[in-house]
Amino acid sequence: MRLKKVIILTAVLMCGIVKGQDDKKVLFTIDQNPVYNAEFIRVFEKNKDIVVEEDQKDFDDYFELFVDFRLKLKQARDLNLDTLTSYTSDLSKYREQLIQPYLQNPEATEKLVDEAYQRNLKSYYDNRAFYGAPPTIPHQIEEGGIGANACLKCHENGGFVDKLQAYTPVSPHPDKSNCVQCHVQVKTESFFLPSSWVKNHPPAIGNQALEGSPPIVPHSLQLRENCLSCHAGPSAVKEIRTTHPNRINCRQCHVINEKKTVDIGTFKREIK
Repeated sequence: MRLKKVIILTAVLMCGIVKGQDDKKVLFTIDQNPVYNAEFIRVFEKNKDIVVEEDQKDFDDYFELFVDFRLKLKQARDLNLDTLTSYTSDLSKYREQLIQPYLQNPEATEKLVDEAYQRNLKSYYDNRAFYGAPPTIPHQIEEGGIGANACLKCHENGGFVDKLQAYTPVSPHPDKSNCVQCHVQVKTESFFLPSSWVKNHPPAIGNQALEGSPPIVPHSLQLRENCLSCHAGPSAVKEIRTTHPNRINCRQCHVINEKKTVDIGTFKREIK
């Protein structure tokens, strides 16, 4: 019996080496029903790395377990256990659980979230009187709900607000408690008096000294010392959202340049 087992196991191992040619090779039969070599190798390779106990990784022992499993499976089918309502119901639930991870598409989910809730640069600048101006308050303010204690309930740590169906922007300066000194509520879409006022144009995205260089900081840092409040998290504008929020020393690579730059052509050093 021992010699027979060794011969069988040797055949299985050899078939594993030439798996592409012997997937349909019969390993053994149960009541004239064949069990193929490919099935045993697939199950063994799948489970050997997740078995914790070393004694259960033995090839001989695993082969005996596999044979016992096939015998019990044959017995269960002979008893029609696979037709029981409880079994088919559990099998259906298990199949649904297995399918779900394959139906999920993280990239598509992120795109749908962005379309539904994400701010973009257009809405970002529309909420300001001009480039560099503090954002307006785009929602209703309850009576007595002005100031740090009220505003910071939402704007200190951010998060999703069901009532507004939006992510709350995080304040870069939570220490400034008189919020309405700079931020005002929008009550009209027109000017108080006729005006020829035109908004100044914001800087272009990706303003870099060289191709591949980190983009510059196109604004002052006054009241904007916390870069991650605007450039990280779900409330950040997607076009300027950082890909590396774990690197907090931003100015090690990104330098401030508020001045308008012009193309001077090819630089030539004057030699006198």
